[in-house]
Amino acid sequence: MPMSTSKSIAKVHTHQSNRVKRRNPTDPNRKVVFKSVLDTPFRIPWPSIPENVQNGLLASTVALLDGVAEYHLNRPSQSRKRKREETAKKGERDGDGDEPMSAAADDTPRTIPSIMSHMTIGINQVTKALETQIKLASTNTQASSPSISLVLVCRPDVDPPILIDHIPHLIAAFNSISPPSPLPSVEGQAPQTVEGQEGSKPLVRLATLPKGSERILAQALGLRRVAVLAFHETNPDVLSKFTSSLQTLPILSAPWLSTPPTGSTLIPTHVKQMKTTTPKDMKGAKEERVKGRLAAKQKQDLEKKKSVDALKAGNADAPKTGKAGASKAGNADAPRAAKRKRP
Repeated sequence: MPMSTSKSIAKVHTHQSNRVKRRNPTDPNRKVVFKSVLDTPFRIPWPSIPENVQNGLLASTVALLDGVAEYHLNRPSQSRKRKREETAKKGERDGDGDEPMSAAADDTPRTIPSIMSHMTIGINQVTKALETQIKLASTNTQASSPSISLVLVCRPDVDPPILIDHIPHLIAAFNSISPPSPLPSVEGQAPQTVEGQEGSKPLVRLATLPKGSERILAQALGLRRVAVLAFHETNPDVLSKFTSSLQTLPILSAPWLSTPPTGSTLIPTHVKQMKTTTPKDMKGAKEERVKGRLAAKQKQDLEKKKSVDALKAGNADAPKTGKAGASKAGNADAPRAAKRKRP
């Protein structure tokens, strides 16, 4: 895991809490300050990949997806056509049988591209697959479905980025907790393993793609949006297309999850500097807060008292209104009854 050094570039955090009160940045009564905050030690950074490697991965991926877009785009039309034909056949069977049934249409489904059985598409699907791999690896259970070997993420195109922030942690967890298993290597090369775990399974690689890759992959797949794409280890021919690029991809691992732990499980303390604002007159600001809380409490008590008084007044007036109404109604009906008694 990379360690913090004095030469590392400081990261700017611009995310704001949903509970923070919006303040005027040009407020003359406030000043800018920096607060030191301890960062979590269990952090898995995104891999740093050269731009030429990212472009090569994107080009190789698009070449492998030949024919997938046509399959996805023709699926809806085939489904609608099949439904219309089934409706027509049902109507002919329900008829009187005078007319012969029409010849069966060609319902042969379009051939599914072979590459589709060796990949997983989408953030949710890739996340579920990685979680399943981690669960099976932690219990030393044989996987019944193909395992993921390479994950491609269109990181610059995903907004908000929190949707994919969990992917490096899942991959690092799998690379660290999986027990040794003698799996074959790609193209006769020795499988790369986590440091200190000789004979372990081939690792899951993570690569980010350049900006605009989401649109390119979506067009190549015939889908509206593709943010994450993963390839399985079931077909060595597919992985061989990425051999030159895979050698340059860094390995993500979580030392504190290794079985057994490898080397030191502690990393250097990382202190972040958070930019915020504070009142110039702290005593005056505190007095204003106290006054504001007191005024808010008094207003709340006054509204509560008004609602209680209104409720009491309503309960007190209800019986009187009923008796008065009944008496008035009785007096109005009396003359009518007297008129009816006269001969």
